[in-house]
Amino acid sequence: MRLLIYAFVGITALAYVSLAWEIFEQDRFARLETPLPTPRVPFAHPESNLRHLRDAFTTGDFSNDLAPFLEAARRKAPASYQSWFLTASYHARRADEPTRTEMAYAAAVRRFPANGRLRLGLAEWLLSPRSSLPYRTHALAETETQRTNRHHRALNHLQRALQLEPELLRAGVHVLSRFNVPLAQWSQYLPDNEASKREILVVLNRPARVADRRSYLSSLMAQDPLSASLLKDVVSYSSRWGENTLWTQAAERWLELAEGEARATDLSQAAGLLAQSFVVRRRPHEALAALRRGMGSLESRELSRTLGVDLLTRVATLLHDHHEFDLAQGLFVEALELAPRDMRARVGLARIYFRRGERVDALRQLRQVLELDPDHVQAVELMARISVGER
Repeated sequence: MRLLIYAFVGITALAYVSLAWEIFEQDRFARLETPLPTPRVPFAHPESNLRHLRDAFTTGDFSNDLAPFLEAARRKAPASYQSWFLTASYHARRADEPTRTEMAYAAAVRRFPANGRLRLGLAEWLLSPRSSLPYRTHALAETETQRTNRHHRALNHLQRALQLEPELLRAGVHVLSRFNVPLAQWSQYLPDNEASKREILVVLNRPARVADRRSYLSSLMAQDPLSASLLKDVVSYSSRWGENTLWTQAAERWLELAEGEARATDLSQAAGLLAQSFVVRRRPHEALAALRRGMGSLESRELSRTLGVDLLTRVATLLHDHHEFDLAQGLFVEALELAPRDMRARVGLARIYFRRGERVDALRQLRQVLELDPDHVQAVELMARISVGER
């Protein structure tokens, strides 16, 4: 009898150790990056099932073989949001069983309401077109009121996701753009901050959003105050999009801020871009006025003389490129009076002389450049053109 008791205890202990070891191995698999052969049946450990499903989804595997693992994950970890989220992701990717997909998303949100990524995924799914056969059947059964409610629920989840996790802003803006939510509605769901405005500008830079560009830039310019960094972005995008009037307005406001804050780099950049906007609009004398304004601000605050020379040469080059040669020549000469060793101004002046056929004066300027830098590419090329008698 004692022998039977010992045998029973031994067998029980062995079975317990074997089961414990299996659970330990599965727990280690769930927590570490240790690979295991592809299982044929669900694991006993709930975290192992979740790990297996995550790994499969990462590789793009949404096959029927995963269904038992999803069922086991929900059964063994009913309180975990992950099992429901993975179920929703599985059916959403397969575009089947829309009712189950929505129920799984809803269960996941109930279990982890503070998860922004989960809410953003639900918003994206709710906004997605219903193109597969199960979805088309489901969509046909929807009333107009239900479709409208689904749209509102999606945007409310998106708004809450961005409140919970601000780092999802870029993804949220892309969702609004991809599903053609009207731009006028975006402000209802995005945070009212500069980061949102910048992300919208990035999205509007895409060719598909051309129609919204002017209205959005105009709405930004109607706001007050705007920071110097955001005005700089507005200048950049408006110049890129050919919105020259808005470019001028933004550059002027940026210059006003720079004058108040006495930042030398901003003064130089803003004045240069304001002058450039006038040059592009064929208003050269207003470009000169912007230049003088920037130069005056730099000089009155005893800021960098180098930036002043750089500003002169930039505006002179712009005028030259738009065939305002007389104005450009005067600015190149002025820059050389302030900085006789400035090679950009000398090459620019040489180009003007060359265009007018004044080759002796052009060569004199180029020789002075080559004395300072014998390998100056632009000076060498222009010298070669003069030598062969080009115009």
